[in-house]
Amino acid sequence: EAAQDLDWLAQLPGRKLLLRGNHDYWWSSLSKMQQRYGAHFEFLQNDCIMVEDIAVCGTRGWLLPSAESFSDADRKIYNREGIRLKLSLQQAHKMQAQQTITAFHYPPLFARTEHTCFTNLMLQYGVQHCVYGHIHGENHIPVFEGLREGINYKLVSCDTQGFQLYKVI
Repeated sequence: EAAQDLDWLAQLPGRKLLLRGNHDYWWSSLSKMQQRYGAHFEFLQNDCIMVEDIAVCGTRGWLLPSAESFSDADRKIYNREGIRLKLSLQQAHKMQAQQTITAFHYPPLFARTEHTCFTNLMLQYGVQHCVYGHIHGENHIPVFEGLREGINYKLVSCDTQGFQLYKVI
């Protein structure tokens, strides 16, 4: 079902970087995605993608430990997503990126004072910008947006941006 949308996106101009979200059941494996769409998309998974001297790093993320419903099963996925982010940030460091943008599907924090494995890694690796999605609708739950400890956090779900592009840098 996603093939029609991906084929349409593939025809649009510009460089397209994709990372997995929570409803992307069609993304069965990175190698299958690269085989089918590698000429049109770059897939962000356990590494970084360089855009000139800017590294784009990221991972899907997951439910945060501050959530009431956070379980032991969630902790396993949360920790794995932290490892994936670390691999991505390590790659950016090796590539000597001048700036780093992290991209998440899930928010990496909800409150200005919240510390997560994701925020800690972004601080450790000197990330300047963090974009994330997952949150939708007019009455969406509040998430932190703005500058915190040198990182600019921005919710960029398409409907929260009026279906317009958001210029990160």
